[in-house]
Amino acid sequence: MSEHSSKSKEYELCFRYMQLRSLRKLRKLSQEKLAKEIGIDQASVSLIERAETKISLDRLVDIAKALEARVVFDLEPKESVPLQPRELEDVR
Repeated sequence: MSEHSSKSKEYELCFRYMQLRSLRKLRKLSQEKLAKEIGIDQASVSLIERAETKISLDRLVDIAKALEARVVFDLEPKESVPLQPRELEDVR
């Protein structure tokens, strides 16, 4: 198994937690109701919304389905590294 593999499929995901809370409220779902729909407890939903816990990709997909939303990923370097003009040409 490579160092990037994981049996639990747990990834360090950075997503907009406030957007999660707003979308839940837009769908008129309480934390309790959302928790029940995705099979976790209300306290866990609260921790997720406050970015106080890690979340698996599978759980994020469950939340998106319950909120009738889609998961969109952006890939960003861990460090801000400006691209040189030659590298920009390679990207195009």
